[in-house]
Amino acid sequence: MTGSVNVSIKDSVGEALRFVRAHWRFALVVGALGAAGLVLAMLLGPLALIALPVVLILCHTALISAALRGPGAVRARLASDALRVGGGMVIVGLIVGILVIATAYIAMAVLIAPYAEQARAAGEDQAQLEAVMRMAIAAQPHISPWALAIGGAVIFFFTSRLFLVAPASADRGRITVFESWRLSRGQTLRIMGARILLMAPAFILVGAVQSLLGAALGFQTADPGALMAQAGANPALFMMFFAVAAFVQLALFAALEAGLSTALYRRLAPPPP
Repeated sequence: MTGSVNVSIKDSVGEALRFVRAHWRFALVVGALGAAGLVLAMLLGPLALIALPVVLILCHTALISAALRGPGAVRARLASDALRVGGGMVIVGLIVGILVIATAYIAMAVLIAPYAEQARAAGEDQAQLEAVMRMAIAAQPHISPWALAIGGAVIFFFTSRLFLVAPASADRGRITVFESWRLSRGQTLRIMGARILLMAPAFILVGAVQSLLGAALGFQTADPGALMAQAGANPALFMMFFAVAAFVQLALFAALEAGLSTALYRRLAPPPP
């Protein structure tokens, strides 16, 4: 039973690091192929909304499968594993979406409560409602940061409870969202600790590399509006930046995440009968 198991944060993080160190060539190949696939998907117009997640799921599945069985076993089961991992990720994404909507709704209710009379007086007038909302935000600037912090903490908790979905689904040959929830019971704080210890520095490193790359190419990565304008002005250069940024994200961050989730799954999964 998982309740009697105490996951070692240090050992789990160490196994993830050893996976990337032992299979760095494979991670680089997945990063390169994934970056190329994402660039091609970006050129598909409206179909990119479907193509981009498919490429990301294939890359994540390949890394998970390599962590479970070794790189040599990835190709034979990639399509079937991707369907299961993708199905699990879709369910997790829906749960996260619900949490985001719920957090936004609660934050808006708190913000608008002191201005309920003005909101009722605005009726269906969208311009007046937007003006009331802007006034509420300006008068209560502390609400939005708190809402973001609380919402982020809730999402981090739930995604930690479901952190084993991908390796469990690939290993067991079926989508295992609720089974993964049971596996992580009693271990959530340790899973969260392992994620923070490994993924937070990786996130900072990857973000720094991407920012430095963007700055070298003249892109303002800290300003999304300016970045989109620059992308429209020089799409070829932006695609080059996007490809390298995606490569770094997949080859390092995604590989570490796959290694960590698989390491945790191995420690929490019940032994075979």
